[in-house]
Amino acid sequence: MALINLSTDDWDDLLQGDTITLGKTTVVISPLGIAQLKNMSLKVKALMEALAEKGINSSNFDAPENMANTFTTLVERVPELMEEATGINRDDIARLPLAKGVELLRKVIEVNVKSQETLVKNLLALGEAMRGLNLTAGA
Repeated sequence: MALINLSTDDWDDLLQGDTITLGKTTVVISPLGIAQLKNMSLKVKALMEALAEKGINSSNFDAPENMANTFTTLVERVPELMEEATGINRDDIARLPLAKGVELLRKVIEVNVKSQETLVKNLLALGEAMRGLNLTAGA
């Protein structure tokens, strides 16, 4: 059996996203795929470890004595995360005006939330189909 490779057009249809304009460049923000989610999770883990090394955790990140370290660590690591999510070079992301950077982050979240809603719908339908099979042990 020959393996099938999806075309660029297939991927464009499967990973429909939304656009954002940065300067005069229009960038398509697509939902994250499994490989990107894996890479993102590794980068988020590294971010959390960097914060933990500084004694920062979810219960004390907003304490006045930790805010500077939290902010510095996020500013250092977020461009790498956003590069993975957008395909935009992390150096360019780091140079964006703060308002445009926040708009870019909002767009990434919106596109992926929409994708998640479709995932939940499909998982519910899959659950219904599985229930309809009336699977029993030993059948």
